[in-house]
Amino acid sequence: MKLLELNPLDLGNISHETAYEHIFGEEMLRKFHGDEFKLKRINNTNRIIKFQVYLDNIPMELKRFFCGKNLRITTKQNISHNCQDKPNTWTVTSKVRMHFLGAEFFKVKPVFLLEKKENAHIYFSARVEHHAILPPPLNMIAEHFMHQQTEKEMNQFIELFKK
Repeated sequence: MKLLELNPLDLGNISHETAYEHIFGEEMLRKFHGDEFKLKRINNTNRIIKFQVYLDNIPMELKRFFCGKNLRITTKQNISHNCQDKPNTWTVTSKVRMHFLGAEFFKVKPVFLLEKKENAHIYFSARVEHHAILPPPLNMIAEHFMHQQTEKEMNQFIELFKK
C-alpha cells in the first residue's frame, strides 16, 4: 500500500456547503474532467461520477493492462456530515472503479475531509490509499505509478480550485 496525504488547505471562513460546492460541485468537476464528465445524483448524500484520466509515463511492466493512454473511471461518492464523533467535519468517500483488463487487482481509496477548525475556517484535506494485488516487485511498481498519477491529478485539481 502506498499512501498520499494532502496537508490541510485553508479555504477561509465559509460554510461546509459552500466549501463542498466549491470543491466537489458539478461545475468544478466538469471544469477539471472535461467533456467526458457525467454526474448522476442518487440522493442528497450519494452520487455516481464518470470521467476519464490521461495516463502518462506508464511503466513498461504495466502497459499490458491498459488500452491506450486514457483510463475510464466510475466513482460512487458518498458524503457524510453531522456525525456524532466529528460534528465539524464533512467526509467525502469515493469507491473508485477503473475500467481496464485486470482492474480488480488495483484499488484506489480516496477520503476527503472538509473540517471546521477553532478559527471558524474550513480546511480541505485528502488521504488516498493505493493498493496493487500483484506479486512483488510488480505490486510496488504499480503502487508507485498509481501514487504518482494521483499526486499529479490532485496538484492539477488544487491549482484549478485555487483560481
